[in-house]
Amino acid sequence: MVSHIHVSSKKGTSYAEVYTPQRKDGRKINDPVYLGKVVDLEKGIFYSRKRGYFRYTVDGGFEDSDFNKAKSGPPPPEENLILDFGPAYLLWQTLQKMELIDILRRLCPKRTDSLLALLFYRIQERGGYSMASEWLEGSYAKVLFSNAQLTSQRVSGLLKELGNEAVFRRFFTAYLRAEIPKDRKVGILVDSTGLPNSIDTYLTAVNNHNGVISEETRLLLVVDKQGGKPLFFRYNPGNVPDVSTLQTTILELQAMHVDIGMAVLDAGYYSDKNVEAMCDAGIPFLTKLAPNRKLYKQLLEEHQSKALDAVSVVKYGGRLVGIVRVTVPLPRGKEGHAYVAVDHDRRHQE
Repeated sequence: MVSHIHVSSKKGTSYAEVYTPQRKDGRKINDPVYLGKVVDLEKGIFYSRKRGYFRYTVDGGFEDSDFNKAKSGPPPPEENLILDFGPAYLLWQTLQKMELIDILRRLCPKRTDSLLALLFYRIQERGGYSMASEWLEGSYAKVLFSNAQLTSQRVSGLLKELGNEAVFRRFFTAYLRAEIPKDRKVGILVDSTGLPNSIDTYLTAVNNHNGVISEETRLLLVVDKQGGKPLFFRYNPGNVPDVSTLQTTILELQAMHVDIGMAVLDAGYYSDKNVEAMCDAGIPFLTKLAPNRKLYKQLLEEHQSKALDAVSVVKYGGRLVGIVRVTVPLPRGKEGHAYVAVDHDRRHQE
């Protein structure tokens, strides 16, 4: 397949990449190679820090080894533009006060500047990764992270390294140690959401969530109930149901020395096995019962009329709600409480 040179302009300077279409597993992919600054496009002359001045043509590739000697001298001058100072400086100061900078520096020691610069870009901008290098040229982050390299190839390598399981665990171990005092029991909120995509990876699968069919990856998030900060996340294949992920999540948090005081769970995590596991772990929990559960139907049939009585009505969140508390048996001989509630305003509207 024929290669072609793509030229883009960044802050008044032209840069070039060469794309060579290839076939992999029956799919067409591009394998870009960064050429550097364009000196003379018609003659195929470019400049990069690695090669200095050189000549490249689609037909001949990299050629003329003596060209660098004849074309010695400083590289093409960079334009000195006013840098966008405020957003990068504010974010830098915020991360330092949150004591996150030291944690982030330990993740990819050889690419620290690139990692932090990419993080700043993703927080401040909404563009694709291909625009990160251009953004860096006009941001104060260029001064903060002078060794950052955000060309497409460098970003791809960095993202691959960040996806390593060892980096993942190293971050959360350090982060949780910094965020949670040893003597504090943590109340956690656990929920998940779908990340729809059709990218061909082992994480993409067909999911049926509340009757909606989609190709997706499931993102599970654990949040600190007290401060509202995210504590932990995991990604699962889209066809893995939420109910099967709770016990693994609890075990991972405990392995990282998180002392769980209580848990608020989405209805999708309720099952007999999960209730039994929470009882065995001694973790109090609060969850919503899904309408298809046998216990839900039983409680509604037996206690809905009581929730409709005037004596059960309380003011909750600016609404009138009838609430009845019922004792229910749990595994391992324990007892729990179910709350049967009727929203009177909603009931009259419907």
